[in-house]
Amino acid sequence: MKKIIISFAAIIFLVASTYSQSYRQNKPLRLGLHFSPNLGYLSPETRSYENDGVSLGYSYGLISDFSITENYYVGSGLFISHFGGKVNMPGTEIINDDEVEVTHWRSYNLQYLNIPLTLKLLTNEIGYTTFLGQFGVGLGANIGAKGEDKFFADNYERIDNDPDIKSDIAFLRASLIIGGAIEYSLAENASIIIGIEYNNGFTNLITSKPDNVDKHSITTNYIQLTFGVMF
Repeated sequence: MKKIIISFAAIIFLVASTYSQSYRQNKPLRLGLHFSPNLGYLSPETRSYENDGVSLGYSYGLISDFSITENYYVGSGLFISHFGGKVNMPGTEIINDDEVEVTHWRSYNLQYLNIPLTLKLLTNEIGYTTFLGQFGVGLGANIGAKGEDKFFADNYERIDNDPDIKSDIAFLRASLIIGGAIEYSLAENASIIIGIEYNNGFTNLITSKPDNVDKHSITTNYIQLTFGVMF
């Protein structure tokens, strides 16, 4: 799967380099800005680890579209993305001088610098409206990680509001991107975009490995609504 996605990204980059002098409204390059609220969640693959709900986040940044033909673009940009998730896992605590098994709940709040690379397929304009779909990959670098920990059992609860988790987070994150949008033309050189995107991480979030665990893996995912302006 990873080899297929990497090959796809290489093909997109090659095509963009070859045909970037093509056109949409005679523009080989279009730029824009976006703000996108998201819902993030975690997908644990480690035994006894469970997803425990979604977290609200957002992303913002610069959109760049390179023309291949009138209806095909290579999409990229530079985004700052905040997303996270919640997970339950087994743990231990010292209670009344005894080591007791507890449930360890953790909320992740992650920040990444992301560069997407997608193939965008656009319809012809219908009135002032264009529909588009996109498929590709993204690469992110972790620039921040905060968390909240809760340890609880019968008649016991301890909360750590700001644990140091950045050392437990992998620096790079790769993902699969699938989405669609509607673009409405406001003028000859300006339009607004409203879309939805699914970002599916396929690299392990966690660098550490608990004892007695054969496979320790958590991936991050989010669904976001995109509101943007293209020029």
